[in-house]
Amino acid sequence: MDSKKYIEHIYRRFLDDRATPEEVDKLLQYVERSEPEDVQHLIRMGWSTSVDSDFEIDVAGFYAQIQTRLQPRDIKQKSVRLIRHRRWVPYVAAVLLFFVLGGYFYIWRSQESVSTEELTYTNDVLPGGNRAQITFSNGERLELDSTQSSLMTVDGSYVYSDGKAVTLQAAEYATVQTPIGGTYQVTLPDGTKVWLNAASSITYPTYFTGGKREIETTGEVYFEVVHDVKNPFIVLSKNQRIQVLGTAFNVNSYNKKLVTTLVEGRVSLSAVDADSNSSDAVFLSPGQQAVLIDQKVKVSTVEVSEYIAWKEGMFRFKSTPLPEALQQLERWYDLEIEYYDIPKEILVHASIKRDKKLSSILYALEEISNVKFKIQGRRLVLMK
Repeated sequence: MDSKKYIEHIYRRFLDDRATPEEVDKLLQYVERSEPEDVQHLIRMGWSTSVDSDFEIDVAGFYAQIQTRLQPRDIKQKSVRLIRHRRWVPYVAAVLLFFVLGGYFYIWRSQESVSTEELTYTNDVLPGGNRAQITFSNGERLELDSTQSSLMTVDGSYVYSDGKAVTLQAAEYATVQTPIGGTYQVTLPDGTKVWLNAASSITYPTYFTGGKREIETTGEVYFEVVHDVKNPFIVLSKNQRIQVLGTAFNVNSYNKKLVTTLVEGRVSLSAVDADSNSSDAVFLSPGQQAVLIDQKVKVSTVEVSEYIAWKEGMFRFKSTPLPEALQQLERWYDLEIEYYDIPKEILVHASIKRDKKLSSILYALEEISNVKFKIQGRRLVLMK
């Protein structure tokens, strides 16, 4: 039996719970020294016919992680613990190698999720949805229709995407605000499209005048700006000012640091102090991200899809510390989480749809750590 056939033989034994610790060592040594294409072939061997074929495969990412995270001393203990979870085989057969390396969770599936019969939670929390409130400059406040796909401002009127009027009252400007667990899409007077993540807001005028298109945001907002050379588009968010002509970008101002990620086009941004004084402008190109904290801007190149996944209805984590991943869950599922006991060393690498019940995501997180959760109403409690 040649070496490649032998490794395939070991891998099959591994998936069938029959691999010895020595065989697991050989398997991981093979992965460590192999080309990504060979690893992908091995992974595909483990696919079950019951697994949805529409997988997100990131073998290159996995391979990069394995090169830096391979820890032979931990392999035997972790592999024995994780192999016991046979109910995961339909999903994990293709990616079981990732688990035994420790600290990473890869879940590549489109429609399939853990069945409710397999969950151990007595309580559950539904995911967030299409929810928002609009407040007009005249004081009128309304809950937006959750069954509508978006809000538009056309010829001075606020209407839903199907043409139904939101209000008959006149107003100079409006603020659309999503609650925790809410999201909404807004089309501005110039045709610019805006997506609001949970606990976010945008304030904009009924008409853009004065040679500029200026709006204000909080939380996390994604823009697809209509190109207009004569009327630059300006975003004010906390202590930052962004100016563009026509582009697509994401602004996240949830925490102390303000993160701007450029998808396409070009933007300039500057820090603004308490006296409204602006710093020198920093320019971003597609694929770059600016992080503003303490009036200082740091620019780096990033994988854009990770930062705009929420707009597509996804959680996407890439080596994300568990507490940071839980913060996203906290906003989307309207939870209260105590973080002081949450281990920071656990890194999450996952793509998960945001329409899953909370229990499905928690079950997955528990599988790759010693952390156990309990749902108590809207509180997420770490089990001792």
